[in-house]
Amino acid sequence: MKVQKRWSCIVFLLLHITQVTWTHGLTKHVLKLTRAFCGFFSERFQVVAPSSVVLAFAGEDVTLPTSLSPAISAQGFDVRWIRDDFDSPVLLYQNLQIRPERQIQSYKGRTTLFLEELLNGNVSLRLQDVRVSDSGVYRCFVDSRSWNEEAHITLTIEGDLVLFFCPFYVTLFYLVFMLFQKLMLPNPQTHNGSCPKTPLNKEFTTQTF
Repeated sequence: MKVQKRWSCIVFLLLHITQVTWTHGLTKHVLKLTRAFCGFFSERFQVVAPSSVVLAFAGEDVTLPTSLSPAISAQGFDVRWIRDDFDSPVLLYQNLQIRPERQIQSYKGRTTLFLEELLNGNVSLRLQDVRVSDSGVYRCFVDSRSWNEEAHITLTIEGDLVLFFCPFYVTLFYLVFMLFQKLMLPNPQTHNGSCPKTPLNKEFTTQTF
């Protein structure tokens, strides 16, 4: 009888241990899935560009404004600004630093991010000394490893600022010249086609017989 009770206690203890182990393992598994599930959705975001077209003049510095919505930190994300080739970026931010060795040669030294603002989700591109050849569509691609999104901005570069205003000054000069001509020169219609009398003409008339 004592042997039977002893075996019953052992079996009960084994069942209890098995149940506890199984429950603990299941709980850990459920927690992992829950964290992964919540983490997946917590890192979902959009890349927002408030303006789809940005206008600038040659020689200026320009910002292509983009940000994450919601405004989560992008410091640990990959931020890639590209034009045509994904593997030849205008600018690449990866592993917490800008990678100049990966970018297009013509953009080296002219592009940067607002690194201190990455914490607030600001992934805007700052492009210095813009050229007419910089005109085109720019894509901001942000990757968090578990989620990625992108936005498009068209950059239009006009010619030199002085050349842009030349037509305005030419038109203004023409209008001023026409106004000056109208105010200062006599109107031939007021004399009915005859030459206006001058003191010389008057003297010549009195001396004739």
